[in-house]
Amino acid sequence: MKENGVAAAAIDAAVQWVGTEFGVEYAGPASIVASLAGHRESHRILAKQLGVRNPTFEQLSNFLGPDLFPATIWLCAGLVATAGDGDVGWLRQYRSGPTA
Repeated sequence: MKENGVAAAAIDAAVQWVGTEFGVEYAGPASIVASLAGHRESHRILAKQLGVRNPTFEQLSNFLGPDLFPATIWLCAGLVATAGDGDVGWLRQYRSGPTA
């Protein structure tokens, strides 16, 4: 997603959707995971929390612990609901690796 340029506004809308649908306790981790998608504000917040300039995936994983994978799913669900207009196929454009 980072390389394909998901707009910050789309990520913001997705995180807001997660918060509305599931609650703030889900939106928080989803907003941190958004740093993986290139969301600058999420990156800045994570970097500040960790006291580093460029957090690594390992640091993100350690920070979120067992919430990492669920938070990724919550963010993807929010993106599908908002940017993808509910179409799960919208995610296909962000596949990595072989698509055959």
